[in-house]
Amino acid sequence: MENLRLKRGIYFSFREIVENNPSYTDTVSVKERTDGHIAMWGGGKYTFELADAAKHEVKPFKRALVGVSDGETFYISDRHTIGGWQGLTKCLLTGPYLVAPIRASASAYTGGGLIPAMIKVGEGFVINVNAGTSAKLTEKYLKGLMSKHPEIADRYAEAENLMDAALEIIDEINRVEQGSR
Repeated sequence: MENLRLKRGIYFSFREIVENNPSYTDTVSVKERTDGHIAMWGGGKYTFELADAAKHEVKPFKRALVGVSDGETFYISDRHTIGGWQGLTKCLLTGPYLVAPIRASASAYTGGGLIPAMIKVGEGFVINVNAGTSAKLTEKYLKGLMSKHPEIADRYAEAENLMDAALEIIDEINRVEQGSR
């Protein structure tokens, strides 16, 4: 399965993502956050830096952006997944539906701290770049997507656990919808 490849830069709207036209393109680099930082402050596994900007200059970008691309991978802001603005999550697939897998600690939801950091939460989100929406990846959501594509729904009608095949199903839906443009 391929992943969405966009021009390196910061994307402030879903329209910019669809058009592959970032608002800000200078000196953007994505880096992995430390487990300690995630435990204390919550948020996704990644963040970004601007080589020519101080930390206080980056904060307004973090609060407003939709996502960041390093030219190879697209990362969605926590605002569209777990809430907040501290981090980014790597997205899978090419769209129009992206999957942002989440394996976070409860501190992501509570604002940090040692005890919430020890509680693990596993889930994912589906981002519809055309509609500019995100939703938790659940079996109900997956069935709703498949209801628009009966041929795909029929292939998975006997599946014991749709969630085990979620990426494969969404990838098939993406290919069908990209082909119908």
